[in-house]
Amino acid sequence: MASSKLRVAAVRAVFALSMVAMVAIPTTVANARAVPAVKHGGNLVVDPSPVQSWVDAFNPAFTGSNVYGSRGLIYESLVQYNGETGKATPWLATSWGWTNHAKTLWFKIRSGVKWNDGKAFTAADVLYSAKLTLAQPAFDGTSGMDPYVKSVTRAGDKVYFHLKSVNSTLSYYIGQNMLILPQHVWSKIASPSTYTDANPVGTGPFMLSSFSPEQYVLKANRHYWQHGLPYLSSLTFPAYSSNQSAEADVLNGKTQWAGLFIADAAHTYVPKAPGNSFWYNPANQPACLYTNDAEQPFSNVWVRRALTEVVNRERVYKQGEYGYETPSNAGFIQTQFRRAWGNSKVLTQLNPNGNLKAAKADLAKAMKNPATAAAIKNKTFQIVVVAGWSDWDASVAIITSELNALGIKAVENQTDFNTYNSDLNQGTFDMGMSWTYGGLPSPYPIYKFGFGGAFYVPDGKNSNGNNRERYKNPALDKLINAFAATTSQSKQVVVMKKMETIVANDVPIVPLVTQAYWYEYNTAKFTGFPTKSNPYEIGSPYQPYEEETVALRVHLK
Repeated sequence: MASSKLRVAAVRAVFALSMVAMVAIPTTVANARAVPAVKHGGNLVVDPSPVQSWVDAFNPAFTGSNVYGSRGLIYESLVQYNGETGKATPWLATSWGWTNHAKTLWFKIRSGVKWNDGKAFTAADVLYSAKLTLAQPAFDGTSGMDPYVKSVTRAGDKVYFHLKSVNSTLSYYIGQNMLILPQHVWSKIASPSTYTDANPVGTGPFMLSSFSPEQYVLKANRHYWQHGLPYLSSLTFPAYSSNQSAEADVLNGKTQWAGLFIADAAHTYVPKAPGNSFWYNPANQPACLYTNDAEQPFSNVWVRRALTEVVNRERVYKQGEYGYETPSNAGFIQTQFRRAWGNSKVLTQLNPNGNLKAAKADLAKAMKNPATAAAIKNKTFQIVVVAGWSDWDASVAIITSELNALGIKAVENQTDFNTYNSDLNQGTFDMGMSWTYGGLPSPYPIYKFGFGGAFYVPDGKNSNGNNRERYKNPALDKLINAFAATTSQSKQVVVMKKMETIVANDVPIVPLVTQAYWYEYNTAKFTGFPTKSNPYEIGSPYQPYEEETVALRVHLK
């Protein structure tokens, strides 16, 4: 059995298309979700990804923590965006919109909500959270307010974000990713960015019940604002001494909701215990072959074109990725976005089985550059990957053989995660297989954060996970800015398709496969999980806000 792993981008960068003047409220979120006579109670055992020892830190902005559930289950957002459909649902905000020629974004804050300590949640808490985010860079990691928001004000139950210039993408960044904190707790904290938050006070459906390094338990919040929810009494998150012990509990059904990678799950997992089920939805961000574009020979576009031509993505999909992760495309467009956002020419540009003849023709053009030719003739290039990530290890082995057949000497370099991640971020690599960016509800984040010149840093400086290939293209940057400067979806689609054409021809990195969301669940005692036939959400317990949606629907049989 392959080792378990969790692969998600360090920052989930996503944005909203909801650029209308106002978003209507459904009847109520509770009425839309609660089902009469559903059985309450039960403890669900959850393993988002194996962790050897938990750290008692629930600060939603604290990178030193490894706990799950802080965002979503405990601390909620103003708006919820569905990971499967991209649809926006009012949450702590009941409506939102734009004024002042799209330079002011407002949210109307829901009334009748309480923090889990029983105190009232109000617009004052949102204003406090926004000002804290502007003052503390650690809290702005995913809300994207700086450098776009110049000030935040409040009038009654509305909070206004005044922008320096039009940036339509902030309706998501702020709506779902701004951390909403209780002013009566956090205003007394001297150093919010280092505060561990061992007793978190949130508005979410669950709250901390008990904690130890071996296991922590979240219990239902009796003050939760969605009447009758959650159905579950508690969620238990055990730690595991090894991947093998974690997998054993998933296989035998003791763990009832997991986010592991299991090779050949239909045969190695499903038959092991009654109720074992899985859905590996290939709708995640693309996995790619990163090239160091700041160095020869990868600074030569003809080399990058040769690489993308030679890769047999069908082989990577079926052999390396066990048939779970389907071939990606030249525009890096995720499965769920292809119909609305995809450039049809770009989507079909690459031969999924590879094209060695075309790759050799591109490489011949590259070799006309003396510096490129010298690098290719004199160097063996390493492709870095994490040892033990068995599917990626197998995929890199396939790619390595194809590059050698092309005439580029390459070897696989399996290493530990920390070294791997540091090499990619610092630019001390030749090539490497890694994730990119996923987004809702469009492919924009991968273009802004993955290819945008605003995030370019030279080799030797930390890219912080952004533009790790060190790519620059002023024409693409202009389109990235144009996308954010309009609130018209039809105009954004036109801009997106132009961006896809540039990227398909320039190949900043090599697209490989569209990653799956790893997700196992056991239905022996519980029901209500998302499935392939009922894909109301992606299901993976390591996705913070999507995790909340699932936890609100699962219940005892």
